[in-house]
Amino acid sequence: MSTAKAQEYDCTAKCTCRQHGNSTTAALTKRSIDNQNLGAFIFKTCGKFANIIDDLGRSAVHMSASVARYEILEWLLNHGAYINGLDYESGSSPLHRALYYGSIDCAVLLLRYGASLELLDEDTRFPLQAICRKCDEDFTTESQNDVLVWGSNKNYNLGIGNEQNTNAPQAVDFFRKSNIWIEQVALGAYHSLFCDKKGHLYAVGHGKGGRLGIGVENSLPAPKRVKVSSKLNDDSIMCISVSRQHSLLLTRRSLVFACGINTDHQLGVRDAPENLTQFREVVALRDNGAIDLLHVIACDQHSIAYSTKCVYVWGANQGQFGISRTTVIIMAPTLIKLPARTSIRFVEANNAATVIYTEEKMITLFYGDKIRYIKTPNYEDLKSIAVIGGHLKSSTKGSAAALKLLMLTETNVVFLWYENTQQFYRCNFSPIRLPEIKKILYKCNQVLILSLDGCVYRGKCNQIAVPAVMLEEKSKPNMDIWHNNDQNRTEISREHVIRIELQRFPILIVLPISFATRASPRSPCCKSLL
Repeated sequence: MSTAKAQEYDCTAKCTCRQHGNSTTAALTKRSIDNQNLGAFIFKTCGKFANIIDDLGRSAVHMSASVARYEILEWLLNHGAYINGLDYESGSSPLHRALYYGSIDCAVLLLRYGASLELLDEDTRFPLQAICRKCDEDFTTESQNDVLVWGSNKNYNLGIGNEQNTNAPQAVDFFRKSNIWIEQVALGAYHSLFCDKKGHLYAVGHGKGGRLGIGVENSLPAPKRVKVSSKLNDDSIMCISVSRQHSLLLTRRSLVFACGINTDHQLGVRDAPENLTQFREVVALRDNGAIDLLHVIACDQHSIAYSTKCVYVWGANQGQFGISRTTVIIMAPTLIKLPARTSIRFVEANNAATVIYTEEKMITLFYGDKIRYIKTPNYEDLKSIAVIGGHLKSSTKGSAAALKLLMLTETNVVFLWYENTQQFYRCNFSPIRLPEIKKILYKCNQVLILSLDGCVYRGKCNQIAVPAVMLEEKSKPNMDIWHNNDQNRTEISREHVIRIELQRFPILIVLPISFATRASPRSPCCKSLL
């Protein structure tokens, strides 16, 4: 496009006439008009032709990027057009629109002229997320047979053969020397369980109460194979879970075994003593017709087992089951009441709350004797949810930490839901930008992230205020008529975001990560990598 010549206008360079903006953006949608004539029309329409906006807050730059008018876009940018303006329709910048409509050449041009990759639209999405989708390729590859652990080890729970704490990842030599390929790790504050490729179980750590399942209450500084039950025969273990008090196993035939401390009937085993030193089956589940179980979860005072259709719970009732508090102890596995035809994707829980995520993209939260239904942020599908904090009414320590839910969406966006404000807070990573997240864990305000390319990162969450300039840009009167009709958008905080300062570990992994809770307020969290 040639440089614009002098032109007399009925308006000035400060024109705010929306009719001029409407005429400009409408003309840009006409495919039959060539760039030369279209540029001449835009130039003659308004004295502020490069930046005039229409009723929806769209400028000529927005529309040129949307309809792939590369020459018009470059011409406008050379005449001082504002490159990072947000429209009123969806809060999109020109770069958002270029990527959304597939105008890659226009997007590259905008980036060359300094378009920001950090701007958020009304759905709190960055421009590049317009082209993000779930990856079709599986990057999982075979790696060396190592289990790497670090953190607090005063209870021998890391399995490294001593009780020394370690701040750097250290291999568990027992599995390497024995050429044992570990597929699952359940890391606890007092003990840990490992399951190998053949379905064999190994235990290590503090054995008081029988939580190791080895028949005695002795402690083990190094992993030792555990004989579960003769009932297994051709069956194999598919899931393991530990708490500070007990251990749970789930087999592929939906049999559940438990051992450990049973003061709150969290084992669910009939006629079990206060301390059960060997794994015994939770027969009540089989009697209730529990089939196709997917997972078991061991919390300090209760246990959970679930399939795609139902959730079984037993142990101390702290208001996290949706069951009346008049029932203080649930001695045998009991079904949680769920809406008919509920299809469960996964369940997560801690000592204070239970979270059920369904195929309908609905989060059901059982907490504090109440049931709350939460829609996912921006109605996105979720990969995982981490449950943190929550007040326990029977806690002897008087803990009253607010409940938080850390969520990872399919487009690799992380949100933190906070009980006190009932809002989602978008989490931004700094200084590292992660292209694809495979798993994210959150304990004690520490985040542990496994990326799809096998890198591990850690960081802490810090709440920061959104700059006042961005808030002013979003508070223009014309925007209200569009976003007031969508109640979901008010659930995402506009005033604050969560910044996670990441640090990369110099190690590579390809299998899941495990993260244990603290053994005491002074002891650091324990981590394990496969």
